[in-house]
Amino acid sequence: MDIAQLVDLGFAFKQQLDATKAGLRVPFEWYPYDSLSNLVHLERLLTGERRDLLALLAGRPCLDLCCADGELAFFLESQGVAVDAVDHPSGNYNGMEGVAALRAALGSAMAIGQVDLNQPFMLPKNRYGAIFVFGALYHLKNPFHVLESLARHTEYCFLSTRIANTLPGGARIDAEPVAYLAGRNEVNSDDSNYWMLSRAGLERILARTHWTVLDLVTVGAVEHSDPVSPDRDERAFVLARSAYGSIDVRLACGWHAPEDTGWRWTKQHFTAAFTLLAAARRVQPQVYLYLAPVLFTGREMVTITASLGGERHSQAYGAPGRHLFECEFTGGWPAGEHELAFALDAVIAPEPGDARERALIVASLTVSHSPR
Repeated sequence: MDIAQLVDLGFAFKQQLDATKAGLRVPFEWYPYDSLSNLVHLERLLTGERRDLLALLAGRPCLDLCCADGELAFFLESQGVAVDAVDHPSGNYNGMEGVAALRAALGSAMAIGQVDLNQPFMLPKNRYGAIFVFGALYHLKNPFHVLESLARHTEYCFLSTRIANTLPGGARIDAEPVAYLAGRNEVNSDDSNYWMLSRAGLERILARTHWTVLDLVTVGAVEHSDPVSPDRDERAFVLARSAYGSIDVRLACGWHAPEDTGWRWTKQHFTAAFTLLAAARRVQPQVYLYLAPVLFTGREMVTITASLGGERHSQAYGAPGRHLFECEFTGGWPAGEHELAFALDAVIAPEPGDARERALIVASLTVSHSPR
């Protein structure tokens, strides 16, 4: 289905949503902007085979990040896409009451989650086929960190953000990889606005955070945009592919069921399988994890060891809390499926309320590679 046909379906779905909202008596205000209008910009954005958006998304879960009232997510769900909708109540227009009310009214099975992108965060799932993040990048204190993190959890990213081709004083910046840091309440009297990138700055930050831009268009005040003026607002819409997208990672043995926020306990020994679509010179796993204080009872260090083939790497930690385990396997790896094995040299003894073998908590596990 060409994206143009999907736009027509989106307009019809918008009418259904408006009628649903009108029939609900709610103690809050709905998000005032038309999230589904982004489909019109996607029609301009997508080229070639990528214009069949549903085919691009088929078979894998998607994430609507900073979802507002979830209109885009509910529409994609109506087209057979498995979608998670995520936002944070403090930055959401109605504290996420809107998306929850619509889910109930529509009888939706969509999962709703809370994530604060301005803090260390975990996504509901470790892996998505695509992540949609519209109108959020310039509200982030650390867009570099967020983009780099998202690259490890998805193949495709659809994003939009405000950009500028001049500074407030008129100097041209569109060809320079720079960003303007907005002052408090300088943009729309809203202190949640931070970084306004130039177009070259947007392309540079995507390249530095492991994304390849496939399609990019700009809309709005494309001739003379600036970072702060309401009538000189320019937006970029981008489809990018993650450098990690060619690796499919799945959890294998030694994992307990996910908790409500998506993290998982592991056993003392656990494994993950990954598939290389082409031979790789180096393989680099990264595990964001949490070590519980009880693991350090009677010991000063806890050690994690990762094995791939006959190659092993260990890392020791001297304190509980959040940590990153990462290493690099340099043996050279052919295309096909491989298994990473992990082991912790400590384990939590069974407790009256939890008889499971527990070692560490994993927030996310990703594998990157360098091709031969």
